[in-house]
Parts: sequence; C-alpha cells; structure tokens
Amino acid sequence: MKLVFGSSGQVASALKLMPDVVALGRKDCDLMKRQNFHEIIKHYAPSAVVNAAAYTQVDDAEFDEKAFQLNSVVPKEIASSCKTLGVPFVHLSTDYVFSGKGTLPWKPEHQAFPINRYGKSKLEGEHAVSSCCDNYVILRTSWTFSNSRSNFVTAIASIAEGAEVLRGLHLQKSRPQGKLVNCSVGSVFDVAVDVDPRSSSFGVYVGVELSGKNHRQLWIPPGYAHGFCVLSETADFHYKCTDLYFPNDEGGLIWNDPEVGIEWPIEAPSLSEKDLKLSTLDQIRRGLI
Repeated sequence: MKLVFGSSGQVASALKLMPDVVALGRKDCDLMKRQNFHEIIKHYAPSAVVNAAAYTQVDDAEFDEKAFQLNSVVPKEIASSCKTLGVPFVHLSTDYVFSGKGTLPWKPEHQAFPINRYGKSKLEGEHAVSSCCDNYVILRTSWTFSNSRSNFVTAIASIAEGAEVLRGLHLQKSRPQGKLVNCSVGSVFDVAVDVDPRSSSFGVYVGVELSGKNHRQLWIPPGYAHGFCVLSETADFHYKCTDLYFPNDEGGLIWNDPEVGIEWPIEAPSLSEKDLKLSTLDQIRRGLI
C-alpha cells in the first residue's frame, strides 16, 4: 500500500484512482496542525510515502507564513519519520526553485536560485528532505493537469467551449514570449498589439481570422499583447512559444481600449474577471502595468 499526504490536488486526485493507495486529506491529517507523522506512517505501514500536499498560491506566498509551514517544515517531518521507519519517500517540488532566466532546459544538477518566497519555501523543503532522509526522490514539476480540477489545460479548453468567448490581451512583462498560433478546428479572431512605448507602431494592432479551413498562422513577436475571441461553437487553438509561461509575470492590455480601437467581430463578449481588470494603453505608456 502507498500512503499519500494530500487528497484534493491534481497529483493526489490522480493517485487516488490507483489501487492500493490511501490519500490523507485535511480531515484525516490537518498539516497546519502539529502531527505525529511517525505514528501515522507506522499505523498504515505503507511500502512508500508520497507527499503531494503543498502551498501552491505563488503570489500569496509572498506574505503568508503557511507557505513555509507546508512546503518546508512538513516535508522535513515526514521525511524524518520515513527514515526512522525505513520507508521510501517521494516528495513533489517545483521548477520555481530556478530563477526562470535563460533559454535552455533546466537540469537537476543546475544551481537552484528562486526569485520569490514560493520558490524559496519549496527549495527549503528540498534541502530539509535531503538532509534527513536517505531513501528519497524529489520530483520537480512545472505544470500538472488532470480531469479533476481547474488547470492550464482545462482553462484553455473552457475558453474555446463556445462562441462570444474573448480571451484578454496578455503578455509577460519581464519574460516576453514570441508565439506562433493557429486554429485547427473551428475559427477564432486573433489579435496582436504592439505595446512597446518606444516603438513607432505603439498601440497598433493586427487582427486576423484563423480557422481549420484557412490554415493560417499568426506570429506574435515577443512583448506584444495577444488575445483572441472564439467565432465558432468550439475551437482548438494552438500555441508554440519561445519561452515558458510564468503566471506571476503576466500583464496585459484591456480588450476594449478606445485608443487602440480593436474591432472585435462579436457583440457581447464573455471575459474572465481577470481580463476585465487589465491595463489601458495609457497606463502602459506611463509604465503603470
């Protein structure tokens, strides 16, 4: 039997579907309260322990001390108990232990250098596990996805579920992405806007229909704001990006900025709450993004 700490996250939800797995949720084991992990693990007598519990709210971790409790203190205590009982331990970490700079893939032997408290809390957890446990594996994940909870894949799928959906004009502020996009099924109206105040084409946009019939692609240069609206009942939209996606680096341009004047081909667009709060072109001009 395998014992999993965590029950509701992407990984734990998937592991629970496997035979011979016991997943402990908050009702079974509240990790924010003092726990006797030695007795818990001894009670279940598992062949391995997996720690899939973590504090994953990147922005909130900047001021919430629970991040270090869940991401460093708890893993250390579980790992220590596993060592005492002779049980293999699998700990889930994150690619946020790296700075995110550079263009090459990160390797396990590369030096970790987190740039925010979330990454620091996870790296501290890695060090705690490696210092007090002999038989362990640390898995650094980037994006995890499943059919049980909201994630990047389901978010993009929900965007394309019906006509009148408009995805706001997004960009990454310090890690600009170039994107090659196309639509293989259905159709979308795709928009790119130059939002570099130093550019002679600042505020100019290009809008083009991409569909499974016309097979067009659109290249969005790094730093441009990019968004689209769905014109068909369903649409399969594809990105090829020059850099990774960093949620905490995201910014954008409000979809209906009058200075840009995008002529969206839909009358009543449906936008997310986040996209309704993006910056105006004037705010970007003044460096307020």
